[in-house]
Amino acid sequence: METRNKLNYIYFIKFLCAVIIAIFHHWSAHFITNLGYTNIFTNKILVFLTIKSYIFVELFFIMSGILYYINSNDKIKNNVITFKDFIIKKMSRLLPVIIASTIFMFICDVGLSLLGKNPWSCHSTSIFDLFINFFSGRVVISNSNVLNGNIWYINVIFLCFIIAYFLSKKTKKYGDYVFLIPIIISLILYYNFMEVLPIFNLWIVRGLSAFFIGVYTGKFLLLFNEYSDLKKELIKIVCLLLLVLYLVIAYFDKVGIFYTPETFSYSLFVFAPLIIFLYNFKLLNKLFSYKIFIFLGDISYSIYIWNMPILIILHILYKAHILHINIFSYQFFILLFIIHIVVAIFSYIFIEKKFKNCKFSFLTKLFE
Repeated sequence: METRNKLNYIYFIKFLCAVIIAIFHHWSAHFITNLGYTNIFTNKILVFLTIKSYIFVELFFIMSGILYYINSNDKIKNNVITFKDFIIKKMSRLLPVIIASTIFMFICDVGLSLLGKNPWSCHSTSIFDLFINFFSGRVVISNSNVLNGNIWYINVIFLCFIIAYFLSKKTKKYGDYVFLIPIIISLILYYNFMEVLPIFNLWIVRGLSAFFIGVYTGKFLLLFNEYSDLKKELIKIVCLLLLVLYLVIAYFDKVGIFYTPETFSYSLFVFAPLIIFLYNFKLLNKLFSYKIFIFLGDISYSIYIWNMPILIILHILYKAHILHINIFSYQFFILLFIIHIVVAIFSYIFIEKKFKNCKFSFLTKLFE
C-alpha cells in the first residue's frame, strides 16, 4: 500500500501519454495521411510529437508492468488469485470499450463503402472481421490490420498479462529472475528471428520488452523503500543524469548511434529512470492525489481506444466539407483535445464503470 500511494503520478502520466498519442501521433500517422496530406511541421518538438510519440506506448506497457508487479505478483505467487479470476477481471475491464468502439468503426467503414470510398481502417466490411476484433486475437497471431488500430495494444497487453501470470507462479521456485526471460527473448527477436518466426511481430516484441522492464521497475521501487535517504538521493541523481543525457542525444537525432532499437532504448534509458526519479516526491504525490488527476488517469484508456473512431468521423466531416478548419492549426488540435476528453468521459461513465465489476457468464464458462 505504501508503494501504491507514492505512484499517484503514474495515472496522470497515463493521461498525458494517451493525449499525446491520440492528438499528435495518430493525427500524423492516420488522419492527414488518409486525407492525402503530409506533415508540414519542422519544429523539432512538434516533429517528435507528431512522428515519434508512438514511443509513449512503451510507457503504457512499462506502467502496466509496474502496477502488475506491485498489485498482483505476490497474490498470484501465493495462490490468492486464480488464473480465471485474474484474466476475467482484465477482460471485464478492457473488452467493453473495445467492443463498443469496434462496432462504431465497423459502421463507419460500411458507410464509407456505401459512399464509394475506401474503408478507413482495415479495408474490410466483413462481419467476421467485426467479431474477431472483439477479442483482440488477430494481431497476436499475425500482422493483419484491425478495425480499431489501437486494438494492437490490447492484443499485446493481454499476452503480457498471461505470460506474467505463469511466470509469477514460477517465482516461488526460481525467484524474480524468470521475468528476465521475455526481455531476453524480445532482444533476440529484435535483431535476429523476426523473419524466421513471423508470429513474433514487432508489436509483440515492443510490448513484451517494455512490460517486463516495467515489472523489474516495480520490483526496484519496492526495494527502493528500504534504502537509506542518501542512497535514494544518489539513485535519483543517476536517473536524472541518464534522462538528461539521453534526451540531449535524442534532440540531436543521435539515438541510433547511442543505442538501437529506439523503442527499447527509450524504455530502458528514459521511461524507467523517469518513473524512479519521480517516485517518493511527497509534494508530487499530494498534488496528483486530487480526484481530478485520478479521474484523468481513469479516462486515459477511453481516450486511447476511442481515438480512431473520433478521427474517422472527423475525416468524413472534412471530406464532406462540413468541417471547415485548418487541420494544421492549433485550433484544430484544441478541438481534438476537447472531443477526446468529452468522448472519454462518456465512455468511462457509461461503459467502463458499468461493466468494470461485471462477471460475464460467457467469460466464466470459457475458463471453466
